[in-house]
Amino acid sequence: MTFRSIGVFVVAMFLVMVSPAMAVVIIDQENDEPRSGYNDIGTPQWQSFMQAGDNIAGAAVVINRFGESGTITLSIYDAEPGTGTLIASGSGSVDGLPASADVFFSVFWTAVSVIPETELFLEVTSDNGSIELVSINSSPYTRGTQYLNGTPSGKGADLGFRTYSDDAFGASVPEPGTLLVFGIGLVALSRTRRKVRGSILS
Repeated sequence: MTFRSIGVFVVAMFLVMVSPAMAVVIIDQENDEPRSGYNDIGTPQWQSFMQAGDNIAGAAVVINRFGESGTITLSIYDAEPGTGTLIASGSGSVDGLPASADVFFSVFWTAVSVIPETELFLEVTSDNGSIELVSINSSPYTRGTQYLNGTPSGKGADLGFRTYSDDAFGASVPEPGTLLVFGIGLVALSRTRRKVRGSILS
């Protein structure tokens, strides 16, 4: 192996190590069953769930949008909203969504750490209380339930929703010491190459 090829290999390895891990957002929890009814988003409501992954990077709800406009905010709490601590939140406009029934509205944020298999709460609010959320009765989702006005709707009643996680969350980042070693290696390689070239010329 020539010095040139060794140098290229070392530089390539260095770049791989310092490059940040690319976020890969995946669906963690989902309830996408056929709707049973609608509830105006102006009615205080949220959905409990348990995240399988160790982070949460976004959420979605199924809405009925026929000519409605406005902004929806999705917030994640570690206990019932009003008593729990806000973990993450994101907002977006529904204006770009198709004007039809049963449309997923999603928002994303930088992934935050959560404890897997721990109950969390997805709160849905909007500046337009007439936007309708899809409600699903006899839902097969068993990891939470829908709340209306702070009261559980009962077993088998849920919102149409999703949560997302970042599959690259927590990917190892090289420590400063590792980067220093690579830097010293590059300098040493450069000097060795110069010495060899100088001895050949002499």
